[in-house]
Amino acid sequence: MRLSDDEKRKLLLRAHEWSSSHSVESTSTAGLLSKYARECLLAPRQADQALTHADIQDFKQQLSRLEIQVAKVGVLMNQVARVANTKGIILHHDFNPLIGSMKSVVADIDDLMREIWERNR
Repeated sequence: MRLSDDEKRKLLLRAHEWSSSHSVESTSTAGLLSKYARECLLAPRQADQALTHADIQDFKQQLSRLEIQVAKVGVLMNQVARVANTKGIILHHDFNPLIGSMKSVVADIDDLMREIWERNR
């Protein structure tokens, strides 16, 4: 690719900034430019990953649904804890499924947040 001296200077400056922020080392200028060019040219296109208004609305709805599930499981856990505190016993057959439910909801929240994060980087 042919570049003017000014274009090459700007490209090298961007490549050095990129290498510093991404902890990329190269022994030569050509090697650095090659790595930077690959990263820029082969990176996913921003337009392909951009979040739309509909995506954000869907995210809000999913997050709201998951918040309700967390609240419901939390209420059930409080009821089991109340019985445990008044009677001095914990019924594992009551509590273990609740813990499993909470883990499942937290995993769903984690997946949703990871998806949004990846699409919005």
